[in-house]
Amino acid sequence: MTYELEFSANVHHAGENVTVRLGTKWLRRLAVGDQIVLHGDDGTRRPATVRGRIACRVADIPPDLLLVEHDRSCRCPEGLLAELERLYGEANMNSLVTVIVYAVPNAE
Repeated sequence: MTYELEFSANVHHAGENVTVRLGTKWLRRLAVGDQIVLHGDDGTRRPATVRGRIACRVADIPPDLLLVEHDRSCRCPEGLLAELERLYGEANMNSLVTVIVYAVPNAE
């Protein structure tokens, strides 16, 4: 099955990217190797492949994963937390999140 992931910051790089989602819905839904469609606010759609996913607290996201966060402003815990609060309303460093690692074949 192919799932669509919505992005307000629809910037992705060729190769490995990460997105962080509040809760565990995507942990249960996605599996390594699944095809996904990256869907932006601007109407663009781009295919990608799930390479991995983990559940953890915001404070426990491995720094090497944050380095490939698709949104530059979210590559540090403070920036990520600010974006999670903006998108979901409530989030803190102890919030449970799903970190999705995905590969984009050709990014613009």
